[in-house]
Amino acid sequence: MRKIYKSEKGQLSIFLGIIMVIIITMMAFIINVGLFVKAKINLQNAVDAAAWSGAAVQARQLSNIAYMNWEMRNTYKEWMFKYYVIGHLGLSDQLKADVVATKNKTSFRLLPFPGSSEVDPYNLPSTCMAFGGSKDICKLVSTPGLPRFEAPGLAGIDDQHESFENTIAKIKADNCSTKSVKNFASAMIWAYGIKKDFFSDTPAAATHRPGAWIQAMELALRMRNLEAIVNRPPVDDPICFGSSSCKTIESLASDNAGGSFGNPYNERPIKAFKSAFRNLSGGTYKSGEIKDEFSGSFKLTELKPKIFDAKNGTLSRLLMPPSPNVNLGSTSFDPSQKRYLDLIAYPLNLVTFYTTMVTNNSGEAIQSIVGSTPVESACGSTKTGLPVPGYIFGYVKNPKVLTYYAVKGEANFVGLFYPFTDTNGITLQAYAAAKPFGGRVGPMLFGFGDENASTLIPRVENAQNRTLPYVSALLVPPGPFRAGRPIPNNQDFWVQSATSVIGGSPAAGIDVKFGIPNILYDYVSMGDLTQHTTSTEGAILTIRETTSAIAEPLEELGLYDAKQYSKFASHLQVADPTIVGAVEIERALESVRQPTRYEALNYMIPTFEEGDSNPEKLAAYPVVKKKGNSPFTGNTLYQLFGPIWGSDTLYSTPDAIISIIQSFMMSNQTAIDKYLDSLKEVAESIAATPSTGTDTYKNAAETIYPLAAGLDNLSNCDSLSMATRFNQFFNGGSTQCDIKPLGELVRDYIKTESDTGGENYKYFYLTSYVKPNSGTPYKQPVSNKELLTAYAPGERQGSNDEGELLHPFNVYSTILSAKRNYYSTKLVAMRALAESGQGTYQEKPIYSEAAGSSSGSVSFKIPSDLLSTKIVNELENGQLNDFGDLTH
Repeated sequence: MRKIYKSEKGQLSIFLGIIMVIIITMMAFIINVGLFVKAKINLQNAVDAAAWSGAAVQARQLSNIAYMNWEMRNTYKEWMFKYYVIGHLGLSDQLKADVVATKNKTSFRLLPFPGSSEVDPYNLPSTCMAFGGSKDICKLVSTPGLPRFEAPGLAGIDDQHESFENTIAKIKADNCSTKSVKNFASAMIWAYGIKKDFFSDTPAAATHRPGAWIQAMELALRMRNLEAIVNRPPVDDPICFGSSSCKTIESLASDNAGGSFGNPYNERPIKAFKSAFRNLSGGTYKSGEIKDEFSGSFKLTELKPKIFDAKNGTLSRLLMPPSPNVNLGSTSFDPSQKRYLDLIAYPLNLVTFYTTMVTNNSGEAIQSIVGSTPVESACGSTKTGLPVPGYIFGYVKNPKVLTYYAVKGEANFVGLFYPFTDTNGITLQAYAAAKPFGGRVGPMLFGFGDENASTLIPRVENAQNRTLPYVSALLVPPGPFRAGRPIPNNQDFWVQSATSVIGGSPAAGIDVKFGIPNILYDYVSMGDLTQHTTSTEGAILTIRETTSAIAEPLEELGLYDAKQYSKFASHLQVADPTIVGAVEIERALESVRQPTRYEALNYMIPTFEEGDSNPEKLAAYPVVKKKGNSPFTGNTLYQLFGPIWGSDTLYSTPDAIISIIQSFMMSNQTAIDKYLDSLKEVAESIAATPSTGTDTYKNAAETIYPLAAGLDNLSNCDSLSMATRFNQFFNGGSTQCDIKPLGELVRDYIKTESDTGGENYKYFYLTSYVKPNSGTPYKQPVSNKELLTAYAPGERQGSNDEGELLHPFNVYSTILSAKRNYYSTKLVAMRALAESGQGTYQEKPIYSEAAGSSSGSVSFKIPSDLLSTKIVNELENGQLNDFGDLTH
């Protein structure tokens, strides 16, 4: 029988086949794991790029806001220069003498007439435009009256004699009144002007420039629009590429803005998504080409911070549209519901003074000149206040609302080997957050009188009195008005103490008090700054009465400091202060806007250079654009992005702007009424003065307030009182006596600017820039490097302690400064944005200030009045659940 053998050939191949399957499977698994890890890393990098790009958009708008806030200070500086310097050219010799004599204090007191014992009891700056000559009336407390001699006692002669003397007295009284109106007009135009005269008898000094109140209001509205861009709500749905299941990037781009410039309210989500998509798809973004399934499935979700609700009647809500919803393109949202940024407005109730020439019957001033002969129609100088309620001094960034940007990215991973029936693959997720840093909007100069930040009070913290050099109180004695006392003469009208409300939202129902504006201009050493914040005056400078003609000034802060005033006034370069032309004034007004070292420490200042190869000048990134030169001085004109009105802003039309301003002014009606009532009291006091001339004091009183006709009577346009003019300006419904109400003036201003400036005006603010190295008022030029104080990188960024680059590949012969004057961007940990736990922003306040000393040392610390401040806009609950427990 034949023997059968089994063949053993092929057994190894079966084994190898099994092994190969296992190896291939393991290799596929390993490759898939590698691809998975790579995809996860790529996704995380993409989401990091998205967070950084979104925060960079926020940073740029914060820089624009900061530059606008510096322009708010420039507007205030220009106003103070007009008030303290141009309005006191008649006192220029006296001011210089006082600087030399007292060495440290400035006196604005008027001089007694030779032989007179009358004194100016208050060291108050007061605009007086009738200057010139050694007999300048603006220098004097009073000028002599007319002697009234006894009649000869002859029949028919007595009546003629009396009539003649009455006529002469009336002429002098009218002359005093004319000077009063000119001074009043100057103060009005400097506060409320709109680039053209609105009084027929206006002096020619700086009337073509917009007044401080209107210019500050325009800047404030532009900054509210910038704030709205930053607070653009997170997109509700995930953002993706060409899918019906999410918000497509194409729809966001097509809806971004109208006009040739547009309001980039969708810029943040668009740039965030595109930055992420570039990282996933090889560095390009093409609307019609998707690289692979992974990048094609990418979705980006903007995580939602908690809402900070800016309530009605608070300074966070001031100047916002009354409607709860505003449409920006197809996006409708309530701008008072703030997620990323809260700007708190600083509306102050201020009064500037102008000199009123009031005829009086006080013969004491001139008895030594005419013996015992009775006199009347002496021209007495009285400093009369012009109220500027609700002047927007600027904004401060609310430290409770943190500006940051957090996102979540998702994409489907399939890989080379995917054994499951779900063809969409595994959904990968990544989170990232970033925030602007290294910048500042502006200093916190005033405190808040209540928890909701609806009122302003003088700010005191860490023994630093921040408000001291900016707002002054005034103490006036009780009793009826008399010549020489300031108007208003009612103590209840004025800020009185460190606890007085100095401003706030009119809707808060505050007891309105007015303060006198002042300014800390600049410094030479840190000791100068300390002097203006640690005075024995306490929290607020108080101007008091003095009866001595030769007393040294009591006041010494702000421009009452002789060094401050001298540097401030040096911008006006003229040989003879009694002969000043329009060109000299224009140059001075532009020069005073140049940045100072003090401002570099408290604000962010835009800098730009062009056509210069000096590497140091390249340190300042050119975030502003030059737009030609000033037609008056040749100085650089530049523009800042900041929409004012348009269909894609908070204020859709010029009428919307007018409505906001009119509403704001109506809410200040209590302050206006208080002022008008005070003028009436003074007029009644003057009218009651005994006089041998029947109408002398009545006419003088009528130039202040229309006691007989009433405020609304404009039948005689040639003899309107100051109160009537002021009432028509603020409360008038239409133009009468060539006086347009404020609402109409603003509307004409905006319409004219829009018609002539077009899209440029709607979206950009145009202003002048004077380089601080021009030599005035500094003996040593201020370089760009000194202005770049927002951020100085350290060793980890390749710089030394001075912020100079130490990079080994530096090809410049000069070491570059890496200091910055704009907001930068950095990534932050997601856990920092959680509601609680270690490492969160809830653990400590995010606001610090420098506390200087007379020795010049500087230390940064958390202000004592903000120790308990914590952010309120952390991420909404549930958005970080994928991270597990973040409380440890």
